Amino acid sequence: MKSIKEMQESFLKEVKASDETSAQKNTVSASFKRNKLYAKKERQKELGSALKKQVESMTTQYLDKLVDEATHLENIKKISDNLSSSFGDVLINKRLNIGTAQKALNLYLKFLWCLGKLKGQPPHCPMDSIVLKKARVYDAWTKCDSMDDYKKWVKKIKANADAKNLTLPEWELEIWSNK
Repeated sequence: MKSIKEMQESFLKEVKASDETSAQKNTVSASFKRNKLYAKKERQKELGSALKKQVESMTTQYLDKLVDEATHLENIKKISDNLSSSFGDVLINKRLNIGTAQKALNLYLKFLWCLGKLKGQPPHCPMDSIVLKKARVYDAWTKCDSMDDYKKWVKKIKANADAKNLTLPEWELEIWSNK
């Protein structure tokens, strides 16, 4: 079995992310790809830039300290609420949903962790269809707009990670490495 460091290096190599700039581009792309967000095909690039800026702004607090789960959950909600407020006119249901916000923040934190930029590990992992299915959660991350549902996912995924004596980020990295 590969070490965590080997899996991190393999992940970065496979997605062609060698620095924060490539990680940001990959994050926005993965958060929007296969995700029906738009009610109107306007301001897409502007929304991508705004998401990048919001996520980057939120992640500064993770660089030199461990962020607790309550703060992490609030950060996801802030990204969703802030971008919904600014881009509601072009988004389905006038919302950038919780599923999209968590994917963006958690994925960028995963990149920073793999790049060795975080003090510790991210509180959560990026939750997408592969991770949810592996944890036997049959919801679509692209449609989730409930913090309660998101918290249920975290609880179920933590149980899977605990069963393997891994943290959430380690469990997801192992899933990703074995896909």
